[in-house]
Amino acid sequence: MHFKKNGIRKNQVCMIRPQRAFVKLCDLMKDVMSPDEMTVRPAVPVPIQVPIALHKLSSCREYRLIANQFGVHKSTVMKFVYVL
Repeated sequence: MHFKKNGIRKNQVCMIRPQRAFVKLCDLMKDVMSPDEMTVRPAVPVPIQVPIALHKLSSCREYRLIANQFGVHKSTVMKFVYVL
């Protein structure tokens, strides 16, 4: 195994870049997707909202199936998709 200067193997670099891209995407969408201050229930955090919206946009699955997969209501999935 070949290590770089920072101790990361060459085949691990492909796993780090998507993670950085995801964190950057969450930071960009934080202002848009953050919930209002007046909420009754605890809000779904932005790092969960982004994958829900991306999963719906990247697949042709129904809102119901994605909602069941992430444990939210189907109207919540629709809201995240339309906000994004």
